Amino acid sequence: MDIRPSQLPRLLLGATEDQGQVSLEEHLEIWGPLVKIGKSKRDEFLNVLEASGLRGHGGAWFPVAAKWRSVRQSTGLKSAVVVDNGSEGEPASEKDRLLLSKYPHLVLDGLSLATSTLNASKVYLCLHDDLADGLAREIRKRQRQKLGDPDIEVVPIVDTYLAGEESALVNYLNGGALGVPLFKGQHPVRERGVKSRPTLVQNVETLAHVGAVARLGAHNFRALGTKTMPGSALITVSGAVKSSGVVEVALGSPIKDVLVKAGGATSNIGGILLGGYGGNWLMSDKSSELPLAEDILHQAGLTMGASIIGVLPEGICPLGVTGAILKYLVNVRARQCGPCEFGLPALSNSFDLLVNGVSGKNIVAELTGWCDMVEKRGACHHPDGAARLVRSALHVFRDDVGRHLRQGGCSRPFGPFPFALPKIGTIQIRRSGLEGAAIDPIIATKVRLNQPRYVSTRR
Repeated sequence: MDIRPSQLPRLLLGATEDQGQVSLEEHLEIWGPLVKIGKSKRDEFLNVLEASGLRGHGGAWFPVAAKWRSVRQSTGLKSAVVVDNGSEGEPASEKDRLLLSKYPHLVLDGLSLATSTLNASKVYLCLHDDLADGLAREIRKRQRQKLGDPDIEVVPIVDTYLAGEESALVNYLNGGALGVPLFKGQHPVRERGVKSRPTLVQNVETLAHVGAVARLGAHNFRALGTKTMPGSALITVSGAVKSSGVVEVALGSPIKDVLVKAGGATSNIGGILLGGYGGNWLMSDKSSELPLAEDILHQAGLTMGASIIGVLPEGICPLGVTGAILKYLVNVRARQCGPCEFGLPALSNSFDLLVNGVSGKNIVAELTGWCDMVEKRGACHHPDGAARLVRSALHVFRDDVGRHLRQGGCSRPFGPFPFALPKIGTIQIRRSGLEGAAIDPIIATKVRLNQPRYVSTRR
């Protein structure tokens, strides 16, 4: 197949909604054979990656070439470890699952390229446990074809919110509890990660883009996107749209283009949640032209996060939805620092008072104070996301805040919950009248495993 660099889809070539997985044979027909990265070509491919401008698509949007070079510079006497992070704990995201279930070979191409470029001696593919056996089969197929792939350890991960945080994943592979990040300020994992070795942890979608860069080259990769944010991105859209799911757009596309690809809104829009459960609420009437480019959004105090857009219908109370998300974030916290253990429950409880219309008139100042207490003080960035969500809700929905204070609650229902339900439990919605009944998350006990389970990929 002749790939046209300036056209979409790019990563999602080769399968329709009704078709199953793109087979290895179909993948090679579309993309052709993968370039081999020997010792003499490692610097050359790093230069191509740098020229492509590819950034990580896991949420931090860090330049990929710079990250790989940092790992390489840290190797010394210890060989590198490469970890493909398919844990995707964000409840509103489905893009990595889509790639691993329907387009696994572009991801595995990127994993192979990372291993060769960094001369890594150990490689892990971490993903949800229900996908593990299927990916192990695809790896064995590639081994039989003698594509030159490394030996890959497939590690099933129980689906929890913090499991995919970079340091939490390394901690788990080192025998620690699942979903517990390492404290900020310690050695970065790229210097001292799995078994104290320099470790590259790279998101699934990022590695798929690496596979595309290897075939397209830097110039053609830049045929989509902006000068500073080149390429495409997979966006998970849910809520009040006709077709919830994953769409591929050029980076820099306005939010309205994503909504069009999702079939358009099914009702008047009451707000847009950008970036997932730890993201920002946006005003529906002012956000449609916002470009999906992390550098531009950052200047406005926003983030794409894991490339998630949630569309809130106008008829649902936005404060009730925010309160439900906050309760979820409390229940999945790691409980290893003060802001996480004590600050997040206090923030959530105070927000509940506002939701239920039983707070004092100083509730906004109280909530802002709790945000100040937890923000940038946690062992990881989990409290930061909760604070960002609350601050944006207080700003965007200030008219709703006023109504809740004046009327003692809200006449609008708090459900049905408009976005993806938390993956480790469900949310029970109670209809509310003026009394403002709360939303009660029923969260399953967090699973903590002391030793990873490995799925064999041997022939």
